[in-house]
Amino acid sequence: MTIFSDQKLIDLNHLGLIPGPHESADEFVARADYCLNLQEHLSEEFKASLGSVKGDSIEKLKQGFDVAASAYGIRPAWIPIFFSNYKLPPWHGGCAWIFQMTDHSPTAALLQLRQSLYQSPKYLGLYHRDELVAHELAHVGRMKFEESQFEEILAYRTSASRFRRWFGPIVQSSYESMFFVLALAIIVFIDVFLLAFYNYEAYLSASWLKAIPISMICFALVRLGIRQFRFKRSYEKLQTCLKDPHQALSVLYRLTDREISDFSTMETEEIMTYASEKAGSCLRWQLIFTTYLKC
Repeated sequence: MTIFSDQKLIDLNHLGLIPGPHESADEFVARADYCLNLQEHLSEEFKASLGSVKGDSIEKLKQGFDVAASAYGIRPAWIPIFFSNYKLPPWHGGCAWIFQMTDHSPTAALLQLRQSLYQSPKYLGLYHRDELVAHELAHVGRMKFEESQFEEILAYRTSASRFRRWFGPIVQSSYESMFFVLALAIIVFIDVFLLAFYNYEAYLSASWLKAIPISMICFALVRLGIRQFRFKRSYEKLQTCLKDPHQALSVLYRLTDREISDFSTMETEEIMTYASEKAGSCLRWQLIFTTYLKC
């Protein structure tokens, strides 16, 4: 079993290489080494699809990396950055790909941005390059966290827009978006079909179908409100536990969904007890306790 020094953990932490909740020390070592040398592991076929990595990418995206460093305490300078439209839907400005090259390879990540964002700081008037980079880097640091409840809340925390910070995480997964769009499309099709054949009675009878997307929106808003409340409470509780209260978001970024929810109802002493107990048996908590919490 690999034994980590505190300084080694801190160094990898700053590079956005954070132990996952269920990742062993040996698995973390293998992943960290793989990611730090990822350029060598990417296949030629992979590179051919996305194009070459531009040498000045990090410098061009420096402000986005600075935002991620300030918010989450990560600066993954090792990550390959591709400016390519390959397989990006027209409405996407870019994304972080979290993947395994083979079934036996460690998990890694790369950043893909639209070609136009290499020269322009905006796309479609909606995406700002720096905000997009910071948002996607938030997913990179948590590549081994399979925690969906607060993932988007964390990623949207770097947005300059208060509206996006609050309502941006309303959708938890792409499946929810697809189901919502599918429901709308079916309802619109039924309405158009019935009206085209002047079947007004059936059209009125089918009006209840419109309650489906409305109910989905209401459910998502209530769910988001509960999660934002728990997130805020945990943030406030953690501020009383830290060497530097401004790093509360960095700690939340390294927690599981269950821990964020639990901390929202725990007292400071309970949080510190939990942290000190976990630090002795969990690599992730060794990192959190050593780097951020009061001794």
